[in-house]
Amino acid sequence: MLAVLAAPAGLMGCSSPGSLLPAGAAPPLVASLAFRWLAFRIMLGAGLIKARGAKCWLDLTAMCHHIETQPIPNPWSRAFHTLPRPALLFMTACNHVIELVAPWLLLVPWTPAQATFGAAHIVFQFSLILTGNLSFLNWLTIVPGLWCFDDATLVGLLPQATAEQAAAAVAAARAASDQPWLCTSSVAGTLRSCAAVAAIAWLSVPVYNNLLGPRGGGKQRMNSGFERRVTVPAWLLRLGLVPATVSTPGRRAEDGEQAELAQKRRRLEGGPAELSVDLCSLRLLNTYGAFGSVNLERVEIVFEGSRDGIAWLPYTFKAAVDDPMKRPRWLSPYHLRLDWCRWIASCRGRRSSGLQEPWALAFVRALLEGDAEVRALLARGGDPFASGAPLVRGSCGRSCTGTALRRRRAPPRSLLAAGARGLLPAAAGPGAGGVHHG
Repeated sequence: MLAVLAAPAGLMGCSSPGSLLPAGAAPPLVASLAFRWLAFRIMLGAGLIKARGAKCWLDLTAMCHHIETQPIPNPWSRAFHTLPRPALLFMTACNHVIELVAPWLLLVPWTPAQATFGAAHIVFQFSLILTGNLSFLNWLTIVPGLWCFDDATLVGLLPQATAEQAAAAVAAARAASDQPWLCTSSVAGTLRSCAAVAAIAWLSVPVYNNLLGPRGGGKQRMNSGFERRVTVPAWLLRLGLVPATVSTPGRRAEDGEQAELAQKRRRLEGGPAELSVDLCSLRLLNTYGAFGSVNLERVEIVFEGSRDGIAWLPYTFKAAVDDPMKRPRWLSPYHLRLDWCRWIASCRGRRSSGLQEPWALAFVRALLEGDAEVRALLARGGDPFASGAPLVRGSCGRSCTGTALRRRRAPPRSLLAAGARGLLPAAAGPGAGGVHHG
């Protein structure tokens, strides 16, 4: 949705429909405001979910545990985790200032205030990138922060020769795109911008209530969409201006002979009734938040296979912490979904149960069957069985950062596994009469 608003074509601007704006033409004001509203929701939502979440965020000890228990550590994670305790407390306090206080600068109609937030926002995201592999999350979050700077600020960061060329291009683009206020394209662009503002405001109502309204407090939802239903009256359906069927995820639109039969059935039933469409599935405007709770210990899930039920060999993932001697890797912004699923399941701590994780059951079945596509998701040589293991099980155990290794000046092979316990009972493959749990 925001990409459409910021598109450099005649979608939301003042040029005629379908015509391209000159290089350097400014996007409409509504695009800039929408991206800043996105940055405000992301940061404030993340800050509020922490302030209303785990106690460790309020006593400033969250960073003493978060860097160790995050999804996938990188090579620098251990160095950050072993910083002095006052430094970790200071990092937590800075997190609260940037997420709870700084976003309000976006509401100040003063360019330096908005640029201050943009700079703090981008530096904060890069600091998170340095401390761990959080996939593409932080890289994408940088994008709305760039919209907090005006052209003068961004051009001032460039070398003088490049800045002069950029300034000349922007001035030429603005001169070429200027249109009389009452021209057709200008009026159409203004109307489209007003419609976009109205749509964003309407979609933002449940988001506001979730953050600051009656839905706030302990009921705040994170990373969620909200039901926003649009009702199309029957007379529009009869005129054929709106299709009577709407495709939704998991449901195919009627086509061909089925569509003709459906239309005949509607005519026999006296015409279509009003159509109600929930825009939540389009994910146009959501609420955000992350790490409202922080585990105080790192629990790792290990999947193992066996041929005789006595000797068990582990399956190795590409980046997940499943081997105490595995060196952390740089992955961001690449996303390893299977490794993340494994971490999310371990967030329940020692209460984790593989039987409650549909992905874990599907993963075990694929291992038993020797599925080549699933085996490719593991590390190179991570499957010790060429054609599937007769038995597969899952277990979980506590891991901790070995500060003793640091005193011995050993390489940062960071995690030491301990205290393993059952997560998923042993499952037998097809050769044992089908997949079942023991």
